[in-house]
Amino acid sequence: MDARPSRGFAEQHPDPVLRVALGGDAMTLVWGNRAARDWMARAGARVGDPIPVHLRDELSARVGSGAVRGVLVSGDRDEPVWEFVVTGGDEPAIWLHARSPDDSVGDQVRSARQAKSAFLANTSHELRTPLNAILGYTGLLREDRPDDPDLVRIETAAHHLRALIDELLEVSRVEAGRIGLFVESFAVGSLASEVRDSVAPLAATRRISLRVEAPSERVVRADRAKLRQIVVQVLERAVRTAEHAELLVRWEVVEESLVVEVGAPGLSAAEARSSLEPEGAAGLGLVLARLLAELLGGTLTAQVGAEGTRYRLLAPVRPDVVEGPAEEAPAPPIQGPADASTLVLVVDDDAASRDLIARQLVREGFRVAAVADGEQGLIAARRIRPDVITLDLVMPRMDGWEVLRRLKADPVVGQIPVVVVSILDASGFGFALGASGFLTKPIDRRRLQSVLGPYRSESGRVLVVDDDPDQRDLMERALTRQGWTVLQASDGAVALDLLEHQLPNVILLDLFMPRVDGFQVVDAVRSRPAWRNVPIVVVTAMELVPADHERLANRVQAVLAKRGQSTLERLVDEIAAVARKGPGPTT
Repeated sequence: MDARPSRGFAEQHPDPVLRVALGGDAMTLVWGNRAARDWMARAGARVGDPIPVHLRDELSARVGSGAVRGVLVSGDRDEPVWEFVVTGGDEPAIWLHARSPDDSVGDQVRSARQAKSAFLANTSHELRTPLNAILGYTGLLREDRPDDPDLVRIETAAHHLRALIDELLEVSRVEAGRIGLFVESFAVGSLASEVRDSVAPLAATRRISLRVEAPSERVVRADRAKLRQIVVQVLERAVRTAEHAELLVRWEVVEESLVVEVGAPGLSAAEARSSLEPEGAAGLGLVLARLLAELLGGTLTAQVGAEGTRYRLLAPVRPDVVEGPAEEAPAPPIQGPADASTLVLVVDDDAASRDLIARQLVREGFRVAAVADGEQGLIAARRIRPDVITLDLVMPRMDGWEVLRRLKADPVVGQIPVVVVSILDASGFGFALGASGFLTKPIDRRRLQSVLGPYRSESGRVLVVDDDPDQRDLMERALTRQGWTVLQASDGAVALDLLEHQLPNVILLDLFMPRVDGFQVVDAVRSRPAWRNVPIVVVTAMELVPADHERLANRVQAVLAKRGQSTLERLVDEIAAVARKGPGPTT
């Protein structure tokens, strides 16, 4: 088991996992995953009770001697061997992981899950490739025939199929324990309004009114993004199946739980029994919602009553999560001339850096707001909607990469340009900016044009590197319409050979290719002095992990080192340039 386990990961683990609170000799059992419930029943252990004596004594001795991880061996033949890990932080605890002496069954389960996840990941990529071609060519045809009903049906069906593939892969990731939790503070009423606004267009097409009841003054700490995803899935399902003109969405904080009820009076009892099963895209979406609810330690159920069927989400929170009536965190104060048009949000945990950056920006005519950590940065970005954000990478609690990921995943603030400010080795000349932009397939032609626009010249050449001939053709046709000269390379090796003879103004680069992949092309281009200034825009259908994001520095307009006055002057220039360009590329 990981030295720093998470509750989400432990819930999906095939072996019993327990969490024990440190409290002197008592060592209270505070949580057990699904696999642990049989053991808890046999041992007569319940949440809130002290753990069994035989485990407590041995564990007390081991922890008392200073051990932070190890193995507990019980004399009972029926008792499993327990691995323990002691974690610190705000909530110190002991995690117990049960393994039988012959753990072949558990190994088989883990191997099967890994094989299934790998199969689904590969299959989803194979399915997306032709699907992206369908969407791309349909988009080109619709430019000439925007009102053709057959093309509209093809495009709608293709988007529906792509959503189904994405949900299938997401289900696999949750089941494999590859989805973590991110806890943050938020107002329940704010989230309720956001969910309503997200589903409102669908409800309007079906002439259904959404009535929301939520305690706007209550603030909780939980995984906001996953709660939003769950309720949106449920509400969309309810809208699609409702036969009445109104749906009620009620949000409540009850003791140590957040309860969300969605009234769908149009569902029959038969539909209620099957509504959480994987039937079609909507059914799969509810399966994903149920798995995410379980990941949070809660439940998602469909209940039939006199007034029809209601979905009910129960998401538990820690005892200290729910606060009394409170206002949302106030917006940070704004410095600078009131008539300045550009507002910059500075996110940096170092007070001196915040002050220096803010003073320099104010001197140059910008309005500036500054916050001291990543969580405050996310909240402030939504509150004040800045034109540009400067972001430190090395911060406690939540680092800059996580802040960047969450900013770009947020539909409200995802378009705000971000300038990253990083501490670098003094011997270096700057962080190697691997990618100047980022796009996902299928390509939106307007977004593609906006990404390439700043690099265009009278004789602009674009090198398109992709092993998929359909994708290369789609990009060439879209670009030639805008006056670009397009060069094509079928893989990374061909691209590097072509670069020896002529340099393009921009490179459009796929990542997933045979022989030489996109990452290797980026490394090669950035290592050659003659090539390193050629902008690269990554175009990929791959699911990138955090290491990939860091390697590409994707979705970032610039990366700077903290080096005194020269860096501050360059920072001002970068912000001014970004503000002139407008919103940067996003995934």
